Amino acid sequence: MVRKLNEDAALLEQELVAEVKGTIAPNGLARLGRGLVFEGRALPQARVSWQSETRLRIAAKGIAPEWVPGCARRWGWSSPR
Repeated sequence: MVRKLNEDAALLEQELVAEVKGTIAPNGLARLGRGLVFEGRALPQARVSWQSETRLRIAAKGIAPEWVPGCARRWGWSSPR
């Protein structure tokens, strides 16, 4: 079962919720949704929306959860302390 989930990870849509604070860079949500390059990797296109004032929802295929903090910093958000 674990092997099958690992094999299909790139095909299954994953939903990530990131808690953020601060102000967003101009067109930050649109830029993130188009898919960008982060640490030399092309990020997949995503559906990005605000879940609340401090929670960002990202739905995409093939996205690694460990990419979220670095992406948030790049687009002008900071992690809460």
